Amino acid sequence: MKFAWPASHESYQPELLVEQAVLAESAGFDMVLASDHFHPWVDDTSAAGFAWSWRGAVAARPSEVELGTSVTCPLFHYHPALIAQAAATVDRLSGGRFTLGLGTGEAINDSPLGWRFPGYAERMTRMREALSIIRRLLDGEKLDFDGEYYRTKTARLYSASPQDPATGRRRRAQDSAIRRRNRGGAHNERQGSSRNAREGHRAVPGRVRGQARRDARYDPGDAVDRSGEEHR
Repeated sequence: MKFAWPASHESYQPELLVEQAVLAESAGFDMVLASDHFHPWVDDTSAAGFAWSWRGAVAARPSEVELGTSVTCPLFHYHPALIAQAAATVDRLSGGRFTLGLGTGEAINDSPLGWRFPGYAERMTRMREALSIIRRLLDGEKLDFDGEYYRTKTARLYSASPQDPATGRRRRAQDSAIRRRNRGGAHNERQGSSRNAREGHRAVPGRVRGQARRDARYDPGDAVDRSGEEHR
């Protein structure tokens, strides 16, 4: 069993969510999952940062926490091949710590961009095509695809994922790097017990709740008080 912290892009500004990800790992969470919305759920005191830019910022920080999408929709304003490229890039930046979660979408993401949001049957047909494109590109194929909804012409990922597509395991170089960090004094195992996860779930919001209530245009430099005093 793994415990994941939800980085809610509808509720917090992206710079604050970067700090949440760091705190989540220190609190013992195994994964940080991020939503992917163009518009938030409510219109007045919300946020809606671009989740893929945010993932790159988090992935590039020295860390061992796993990252994932919860979830992204590769059917409308994202072409499936772009999601394959984005996933492979984040996986490279994170050293093979990324998991791609996909969903069939919601009107709040696509209707504002002029897309017609169809019923479930069409979305599932689109998803089957999208999954085929994404899997084949991540497998290293130079892809010609002519589907009902999506097409590619000799498409290929030139910055491939460091994970073995068949097994999902990290490549040997990444495993060696982790062992070197462990010998240097990093944690030999994550604190993933249910007790630590529950305590972490309470601790992370306590550090950021006050800041989230401020206006969305706050100074990023005020996002986290390193002393921990401001947000108590």
